[in-house]
Amino acid sequence: PSINQVNGHSYVSIKQIGQDALANHIEVDDVYVPPVDNEIRYLNNALFCKKLAERHPPKNKTIELLITTWSDDFEPNNIKQNKGNSVWVFTVTIYTKHDNKHSTDQTYIISLGMKNDNHEPIEKLFYDELAEINNDELNSYYMKNMIEPINVRLHLVASICDLPERYTRCCNTRGNGNHTSRWGYLCNG
Repeated sequence: PSINQVNGHSYVSIKQIGQDALANHIEVDDVYVPPVDNEIRYLNNALFCKKLAERHPPKNKTIELLITTWSDDFEPNNIKQNKGNSVWVFTVTIYTKHDNKHSTDQTYIISLGMKNDNHEPIEKLFYDELAEINNDELNSYYMKNMIEPINVRLHLVASICDLPERYTRCCNTRGNGNHTSRWGYLCNG
């Protein structure tokens, strides 16, 4: 995938990440697999995935992929103390067959930038591309195991970040206001 500059960040398109993953190495599992003995052992055994499969019945030549995003900041390993050099990273992981669960081949860096920069334009660009992929019927991708191009839909299962980023994303105060003192978690049930 090619790397672009967006508002002082590097950025790789989720479209290009999907194309790379499907063309090169990813082994896709069904979006829902019924659990064995009612024991949920994998993400695609969950009730969420069952409802997702019911909402989006299998179409001819369409693949449903489950993804998660993760973002955090860190100190470069060659810096002794924090002198404003912290780096922010934003990644996406594409869920694949169960036997590949420890593979790093399905995790891609979407963006890198400085910690104190505004990351909202990057996140907006990512979510806009995600919506475009899921709404576009002409989003054909080549897949290594298929003879002809297929359509792809990406379903964001979770967006993982630490507490300060969560407050910023949700436009909450820093936990010192009465209206956000106990907001727990957000979900799309």
